[in-house]
Amino acid sequence: MPDASSNSMSEIGPPRVTVGERLDEAISALFPAWGARRAAFRVAQEQVQLLAGYRGARALRTDRKVASRGRQDRHLEATFDRRDMVDRARQLERSSVLAEGILSRSVENVVGQGFNLQANTSSTPWNDRAESLWKQWADNEADVRGMATWDELLGLIFRSYLRDGDVGTILLSDGSLQQFESDQLSSPDGWVLSRDMVDGVRLDARGKPLAYFVVDSPNPISASVRYQQHTEIPADSVLFLSRRTRLGQTRGQSCFATISWLLDQIDGNIEAVTVAARMAATYGLLITQPQPTGLPTIQGGDGSSYPRVNMEPGMIKYLRPGQDVRQIQASQPTQNFPEFLRTLGRFVGMALGLPLEVALGDYSKTNFTSGRMAMLSAWRTWRTYQQVLKRYCTQVYNWKLLGWIEAGILPARDDALRHLWHAPGWQFIDPTKEINSAMAAADGGLKSYTQIAAEMGNDWLELVATRKRELEVMAEAGLPVPARSSLTRDPLQPVPVAPAEEEEPQPAVEEEPQEVAE
Repeated sequence: MPDASSNSMSEIGPPRVTVGERLDEAISALFPAWGARRAAFRVAQEQVQLLAGYRGARALRTDRKVASRGRQDRHLEATFDRRDMVDRARQLERSSVLAEGILSRSVENVVGQGFNLQANTSSTPWNDRAESLWKQWADNEADVRGMATWDELLGLIFRSYLRDGDVGTILLSDGSLQQFESDQLSSPDGWVLSRDMVDGVRLDARGKPLAYFVVDSPNPISASVRYQQHTEIPADSVLFLSRRTRLGQTRGQSCFATISWLLDQIDGNIEAVTVAARMAATYGLLITQPQPTGLPTIQGGDGSSYPRVNMEPGMIKYLRPGQDVRQIQASQPTQNFPEFLRTLGRFVGMALGLPLEVALGDYSKTNFTSGRMAMLSAWRTWRTYQQVLKRYCTQVYNWKLLGWIEAGILPARDDALRHLWHAPGWQFIDPTKEINSAMAAADGGLKSYTQIAAEMGNDWLELVATRKRELEVMAEAGLPVPARSSLTRDPLQPVPVAPAEEEEPQPAVEEEPQEVAE
């Protein structure tokens, strides 16, 4: 594909003058001051695009435009590139099995079936009441559209956070939540540079968000959100998750920003290898002839007509004078394609903090040690994301809780806001060894029962209450209580030690009298 700067056939001849250029010339001739301002804004926009180029937003893989100097990030990010990255990331999700798989596996491991709330005040009845109200709201009233539960919303929010780079939630007065995606947040006047506006977010002098401009109902016909109806929402009514990579940023960056071109390369190689394999499995013929022969034609996939030649096993085909037949031999473009794919997969996973085994789901060359190291790396990445979502869940819970207290549904308490979130955990790789290790850590005071249970995605207090009920039911039914093994014993109880065997008394040995020298 030629570079964008090269001349094409359509560019030969006098340059074309666009309507916009003619309008600028007329304005500059009649109103010089106005024309100067238009030219200044146009130059500013060109400079921003030049200095803030993301390769992940470029259609050409050969584009390597690099900024010559830095600019303040608030304005550096306010470009066409960020929106192009969002469009390209969504296209990757639709068309790339690797991109879609990475997003789905991340959501499954970070959010899973949802986060469990544990109210943590000193009053157990109050805690039970708060948790019951939260579950009722989360299952039936959280989504203003009525299409998802809170846990489902959390998974979609996290997916948008990774794919698009940012996502917002509006806290509505009726107690429900309204989500808006990255492309719904935009400046009403388009990409106009100002000190207090960054692509739909109004900032104060210190860069703190004051308000968000959200498109009310995006027009499905128009690809642009400029000049559509916007609503200005105060910042205290919006929860905004932004995947930022620099301190001065306001809008987030897609997780595919640095690897979208690499995902295109992987998909292209998969397609090439697959087509080559299909060609090798067929009998391809190429017939050359000096002039048309009047053979019957067939329409191809591109709409063009081609001569049709029917071939059957064991057939002898006589050619016309001057015709020649050559067989097409398809060869694989990459003989070591599996290893090549694994190498590219490592680069893709590196940008997302995921090892190859998780990014590609390939454990063919993994033993226990390397597999455990890979999962530990993935767990660190997922726990970091879980901390982001826990803070988000806390903001929503505090908002709902204060509303219930203000409405008199819950009594006020000094410790009302104390709570915990239990995020999904992950299964043991080697249960026997890892459970023994966890119990040894509890015995040594290095970990608590609550921490061990939380790492598995469980609530230890709930486990204790459930276990107590189980033992009571077994006792009432007359069933024997299972003996505790070394893996399930209570570390607080001393380990029973068998009494030492008493030694048989030995007969006393009389000492012989010693002679005393005179």
